[in-house]
Amino acid sequence: MSIAFGMNAFGAATDMPSKQKAEKAALAQCRDMGAKNCYINMTTHNQCIAVARGGVTAPSASAYELKEAEGIALAECAKDKRNSNCELYYSACSYPVRVR
Repeated sequence: MSIAFGMNAFGAATDMPSKQKAEKAALAQCRDMGAKNCYINMTTHNQCIAVARGGVTAPSASAYELKEAEGIALAECAKDKRNSNCELYYSACSYPVRVR
C-alpha cells in the first residue's frame, strides 16, 4: 500500500503485489489529478494508512488497525496550530494476501 502527494493532488494504491507496483500506481494516480511534482509519502504492507487534513498540512499515519491509524493522523493534524477543523481525508488497509 502506498500514498503519494503532489500540489493539490493525492494518489493511493492498495493490494498491490509489490512495493514498486504500489508506489508506481500511487504516483500515477497523483499525476492523473494534474500534479507534476508527486512524491511518495508512505509505503507499508499488511497495515492501514490514514491521511487527515486541516487546511495547511495533511499528516499521514500507519498502524495495524484502521481506527488507530485514523486516530494518529487526526491527532497529528490537531497538533499543528495552523490547521483547523481536521478531518479524515483518506483511510484504507492492505491486508496479507495468501500466495500458493
